[in-house]
Amino acid sequence: MIALTEVGLLSHLLALIAYVGLFFAALSKQRRGINLWLAGAALVTALWAGSFAASMLIDPGLQPWISRLQTLKVGAWIGVLLYLLRPTWLGGEGEGRSSFWVGGILGFVLALQFVIDIAGAGQSALVGEGDVVASLFLVIRIAASVTGLVLSHNLYIASRGGQLSGIRLLAIGLAGLFLYDLNFYTLAFLLPPASVDLYNIRGAVSALLVLLFLFATRENWVRGARVSRNVAFQTVAFSGVGFYLIAMSLLACAETGGRQLGHAAAGQLPVCHHHAGRRDPGVGSVPGLAAGGDRTQFLPLPL
Repeated sequence: MIALTEVGLLSHLLALIAYVGLFFAALSKQRRGINLWLAGAALVTALWAGSFAASMLIDPGLQPWISRLQTLKVGAWIGVLLYLLRPTWLGGEGEGRSSFWVGGILGFVLALQFVIDIAGAGQSALVGEGDVVASLFLVIRIAASVTGLVLSHNLYIASRGGQLSGIRLLAIGLAGLFLYDLNFYTLAFLLPPASVDLYNIRGAVSALLVLLFLFATRENWVRGARVSRNVAFQTVAFSGVGFYLIAMSLLACAETGGRQLGHAAAGQLPVCHHHAGRRDPGVGSVPGLAAGGDRTQFLPLPL
């Protein structure tokens, strides 16, 4: 199984607190159906974050549930997107049938992914030890992330042009959520095994997006605000690229520094050879050690 770290524990505890808060915030405003869908997705996400904490603090045997609840979390947020896009699909003749087929196909794909999770192939895929089924698991993860990105883009376009609304911020937040998953699973598929750092920091990334989701439950907070579509797109795009490069640079520096520190410690580790009185030639002898007398010589290990 992929390693769980203390950084991952902290990040997922933050996500747990954030999404429990979002759950209650959504339930406190029940005048719109979207709030109930948001509450359900927030609850599943909180359970996903809680499973990570429980795996470290209670029972390591619970770790497979992280992947299973990840599948349910993706399904819940895609369900939110399908609910919000339903009016546009039902707007014309034949659109209802297309929406039915889209939802049915997505449901089948996510159900297949959950079955693979139950079989345990998901964990094998993340550590790079899987077979064809494990590769299929990663491909489905990537496909689900791409689907979420496409639906988020459609929701962003379908929202009122020019006016900043909570739904548009929700679309931006979900795009960030699916984009992170797409990056993580693509790297795991192309360059196995999966990155331990990216895996453990997912909770903090999800927690940062809660504020955008919260705006979707409080439409009056952003009603009347206006923003240029080009400015919003460029800001989000360049900010995402910037944060990604910063995160990758920090991870690379930390890994390089740790490796250099380990090499330095190994290079300075002494080899102690103690000689007293007579010695048997060829047994325990070290080149360069003078014969006779009590003597201790420290030789650096070669790197």
